[in-house]
Amino acid sequence: MSRFFELKDRSPKQGQGQALLPQGLVVEMSVKAPAPATAAQAANLWASATIKRVNELPLGRLKASLGALDEQIAPAERAYRQAQARWEAFNRAASLPQDKAELEAKTLERVNLDTERAGLERDLAAVAGRIAYLRAETARQARIVPSNASPDQIVTLNQQLEGAKAQLRQETERMRQVYIQAARALEDFRKKERIPQWDAELAAYTQAYADAQARILTLEVERSAKEARLRSVEAELSQVPSLLTLEREVGADPAVLAAVQGGGLQAVVGLKLKNQELNPAHQALLSQALGLRADLAFLAKEQEALGQKMAALQANIARIKSQIATQERERDALALEFASKKAAYEALRVRFDQIGQLSAREVGFDSLSPEYQRLRSALIDAQAEEARLLARRSILETRIAQVDARIAVLKTRLAKAQMESDEANQALELRTPT
Repeated sequence: MSRFFELKDRSPKQGQGQALLPQGLVVEMSVKAPAPATAAQAANLWASATIKRVNELPLGRLKASLGALDEQIAPAERAYRQAQARWEAFNRAASLPQDKAELEAKTLERVNLDTERAGLERDLAAVAGRIAYLRAETARQARIVPSNASPDQIVTLNQQLEGAKAQLRQETERMRQVYIQAARALEDFRKKERIPQWDAELAAYTQAYADAQARILTLEVERSAKEARLRSVEAELSQVPSLLTLEREVGADPAVLAAVQGGGLQAVVGLKLKNQELNPAHQALLSQALGLRADLAFLAKEQEALGQKMAALQANIARIKSQIATQERERDALALEFASKKAAYEALRVRFDQIGQLSAREVGFDSLSPEYQRLRSALIDAQAEEARLLARRSILETRIAQVDARIAVLKTRLAKAQMESDEANQALELRTPT
């Protein structure tokens, strides 16, 4: 019938010097046929075909644009999923809220320790003033009241003094042994301490968890894409119901699906369809569908394995965090115990050294004056109170140093965690689809 057609280009011509304007193609068609009905039918068929082809042009362009857009969206979506996975893994594994709460508690404790130390300094200043006053008053009383101590009294006082020195020496030695024991306990702990190794393990587990979660989200994207392709292929296979049934039966049997992956498609088709012929195009579609099902099964297995791995990693992260917290508490308790025993021993040793240098006349009540005796008794009590306050101050200063060190560690950890959190948030915002 094509010999009946005659086409002429009737498009407007551009004059020289005229600007080029977008325009369509104008074609004149004429049909020469033996019968008018044949010519009319040919003209109608040509017009219908032309309209169909013209209408398909924008649809083709739209499909091409959508395909290009899909190619751009898939990598962007994977990148977004990975960034989201790392952000979620960081929030799950990081101890940012706990560290903030501990920092607030330690800061409050530091304020309370400062308050306690200020009160202790006031007490020490008051005791020091009282000691200075009592010493001056005792010396004044000693000058105005003659000594009535006899040689027998001096002997007795010497014996009492030596007995007191022996008791104080024993107590000092006992406190030294306690102090040495606390020092050994702290040294033994430092030998078995594993906090640095556990910190490294925690970082490795956290990174592995983030990688696993990112891979799971990537698998979800891949599964979505393959499922969409499988639905498209099955829509074409639905034109041959027996093939669609075969594809679903094979896809539901892991052993048969593995055989198909190994190149046994023809054997499966021959077994299922017996002597029915298989169109090559349908065979390609069936092969593609079964390949997609095999890929989906493999992705599902990998995702299940990753889920189990993430559960194990999360358990390890919780276990290591608990171990670190336990050792940190043990370390702080041992350090405080060591500092307390050391301060108590040193205060007692200083007191022992002071008493060891005294003579019987210096400690004896060599005057029968009640005022003199009262002053000497008050002076000894004040000196003992001063020793206790000095020991308390030493313990308090040790605790303050520990709290300051812990605050510094928490601030460093929080600064690092905050920086990692900001980086994860920034990466997620950059990957967020707009």
